[in-house]
Amino acid sequence: FHVTGVQTCALPIWLDLILSRKKSWEIRDAQTKQRGKIHLALSGAGGRIVGQCHITDSFAIDEGKLGKNFSKHRIKDLALITYRRPHVWVLSKARRHKKPFAYSHPQGAIKWVKL
Repeated sequence: FHVTGVQTCALPIWLDLILSRKKSWEIRDAQTKQRGKIHLALSGAGGRIVGQCHITDSFAIDEGKLGKNFSKHRIKDLALITYRRPHVWVLSKARRHKKPFAYSHPQGAIKWVKL
């Protein structure tokens, strides 16, 4: 399969919300220039790619706009966002794979893994 990278998610709840298309904004500490299809893996799950989505945009956001867009990011307690300047990664076309793919996750890799 053709892929440029894997995004890892820290908690299963976020990944489940993305793959069920209930979360279209991923909140991160920096913007990404990555666009197009990425594969999604659960952090600490032993190298299993469980789904995919597309990144269509990335931009900085303030707390006021975060508060008005709960339906897109699904973070109930904004105090959990400790980034000095949060950024949105806009996600679309999310889907769960019927059968997870295995991949090798290098030690120390947090955001992207080349496949």
